[in-house]
Amino acid sequence: MTVLPFQTLKNMRSLVLSLLFLLTSLMVVLPHSVSAQARDCDANAVINCGAYSIGELRQKYNENQAGNVQTIFAVFGIQSAADFDGMVDGAVAGNGTVYVNQKVIATEAITAGRTNMSRNGVGSVPIADGAAYARPPSVSFANPNGALEAFVKTDENGQFLFAVIKSCGNPVKAKAVVVTQPTEKHPAFSVKKQVRLKDDSWRHTTRISEGQTADFRVTITNTGETDFNAVVLRDELPDGLELASTKALIDGTEQDANSFIGGNVVDTGPLKQGQTRIVEFSVKVNDGLTEGSCKTYVNTVHVSPDQIPEKVARAGLSVCSPVTPAVAVVPAQPAPPVPTTLPATGGSLLVGVISLAFAMGATAARYVYVTFQKA
Repeated sequence: MTVLPFQTLKNMRSLVLSLLFLLTSLMVVLPHSVSAQARDCDANAVINCGAYSIGELRQKYNENQAGNVQTIFAVFGIQSAADFDGMVDGAVAGNGTVYVNQKVIATEAITAGRTNMSRNGVGSVPIADGAAYARPPSVSFANPNGALEAFVKTDENGQFLFAVIKSCGNPVKAKAVVVTQPTEKHPAFSVKKQVRLKDDSWRHTTRISEGQTADFRVTITNTGETDFNAVVLRDELPDGLELASTKALIDGTEQDANSFIGGNVVDTGPLKQGQTRIVEFSVKVNDGLTEGSCKTYVNTVHVSPDQIPEKVARAGLSVCSPVTPAVAVVPAQPAPPVPTTLPATGGSLLVGVISLAFAMGATAARYVYVTFQKA
């Protein structure tokens, strides 16, 4: 067996310690260098040799070292071992800042220790009937520019409640930074379908005659708390209706109406909160209705912004085919008999006045009369 010289062993030990220090210093990256300290078992530790797990912290709290651990912790808002539930890893910096996940959640930290310390004119305040002293970390930390690992407790909103430094078990209180929880924004929209005859008012349903043209309007409004990147639209024309023109208007800009009719869809573009989009197009009836028959056509539009559940809206057209009026036929009336002989006149001058009258629409004279008088 080879025995190495003492100096060689000493050099190797120094190298190993240097490597360990380098590795531990890289374990936590915070704005302040966090000391991966060994257990602090000196007279200042509230919990002798600290605690590096919640289970160990709970156990030592219940053991109540020197009969005053629980009294000291109570000053910092910790009333029982159950308060340790839900604590997370964090750090307390010498400048009084508390971090969790490299984010500042509290400032102006005050920590406890069993010895009376002061630094740069800042001293300690007795607490828990003199069992410990309260002071800023800048007074008690060996490296006031560094930070120490800690268990940190927050409420359900992420607000700081208290902390316990792992290496020494010293409790910490601080001024919580107000954590503003992001408010979930809800998308919402409305869609309305209307119809009208040209220059008439918009309504949910209207009546037209076969061959007339009607206009449909779709009104889409962003009523939610988010902007829409895309508003997709498709329209279903029922059988019997067809486009009167391939020109549609989307917010006043011409668009091919066939791009969103039937199975086709069109992206009408983004729509910001509170904005409204209007789509208009014209149709006509081409159904060959039987004379005198009536039918209602329902036009349906489907709208879906940013792939959220679609909404539909409908408007109707009621159409009746006109009836051709019948012409009344008046039957002819028989003519009265005409006399074949004239009465005696006594040799007087005969003046005859013959009047004929015809009924409107008749084809023969209704009557003939002859008047005789002496001259």
